Amino acid sequence: MDYATTHHNRGSHARRKTAGGTPQKARGIRGIHAASQRCRRSATRHLAACPASSLTDGFLRAVFPATLKENKTLRDCREQQGIAEGFCASFAQLTAHYGIALPLPENFQYPETINEYLPLLKDRLKGEVKDFYGLRLVQGGGSAFLVSEERYSTGQSLYYIPILPLYKMLRDKAHRKAATLLLSVGAWLYRIVDVPYYRKEGSYLHYQYEMIGDWVEQDTDNEYAEDEMRDIRAATTLGDVMEQKLRHPANGDHFAKSLARFRAEDALDTECLATATAAYGLFVEYPNESLFRNEPQRQQEEDEDEDGYFDNETITMDKYVSFSADTKGWLFDTLADTVNNEFNECGEVEEPRLLKHFDGSPVTGSFDFERRVFELMDRLCDILYNYKMQ
Repeated sequence: MDYATTHHNRGSHARRKTAGGTPQKARGIRGIHAASQRCRRSATRHLAACPASSLTDGFLRAVFPATLKENKTLRDCREQQGIAEGFCASFAQLTAHYGIALPLPENFQYPETINEYLPLLKDRLKGEVKDFYGLRLVQGGGSAFLVSEERYSTGQSLYYIPILPLYKMLRDKAHRKAATLLLSVGAWLYRIVDVPYYRKEGSYLHYQYEMIGDWVEQDTDNEYAEDEMRDIRAATTLGDVMEQKLRHPANGDHFAKSLARFRAEDALDTECLATATAAYGLFVEYPNESLFRNEPQRQQEEDEDEDGYFDNETITMDKYVSFSADTKGWLFDTLADTVNNEFNECGEVEEPRLLKHFDGSPVTGSFDFERRVFELMDRLCDILYNYKMQ
């Protein structure tokens, strides 16, 4: 799984893991009597004596009334009927939700019809529903319903938004106003959409940058160590400055006013205006939504390795979506190689997921927000990657 060899998303510049019962008394066992005078043997033979029958023997020989067998059969029939009716209702709700024309036969046979139509339904969903991932039938309590799973594909890309080009753009008199619009976009992504920031302790990229800095300091034979440490210090210092700007409430509160007053004067201004307008539209439509709202729930590993770290083979969303220092130069190349090598050891990518239960209750949820946010971050990365201070 190669995330970082191609550094641009879809041709652009976005950066994209027993207690048994009481013992029964023996019956028919005679006690021992005192010895008596021996009698002469009679010619008449005694009848063979045997212990009286145990209650358990009688139980084993008993035949249950036919009504008990009929009741069990009746329960089985009712359960099968409930499953069949639940499946039909769920099937109808699902096909209506996705707009799929696949009617069930009038002569429904359990379980033959279910076994026949589930694969057909899966094939239709794969071909007609963009984000379809899986389908399963849930049974229990004498009923059944269908559950579909949808996943939004992020394209195995790094969505790393460079912050240092925005810092330079804010100091560019020719495009300062355009940069202010992008700053409002970044503030919304940082404060509400919850995009991780590389200078925040605990974030994935914070650890990566710290590790690269340690490598440079420990490499005594590196003739470029001084220049590289200067780049690392700039990424740290300017990153802290820009984080303060992103956190400032004014950059979000004045978003609408900045948009209304802005007049584009060149191609870069026009692209910044279009990107900011799209971001503001998302903010109005989804004022409190996080990018991680449909993040799959992870089960924390119970066992840690000898170093105290959890063994996690999943590429989580916070690892491939983040603000970064830059997306050019040796520092980013080193970061991208490090991330890519780590991701190659992982076997699964965590992506937005929706589980829809077709059990008669209203079915809601879509990836409209996620799709538009990822496209927006792609455009923002493209602008900042191509920006050159005049």
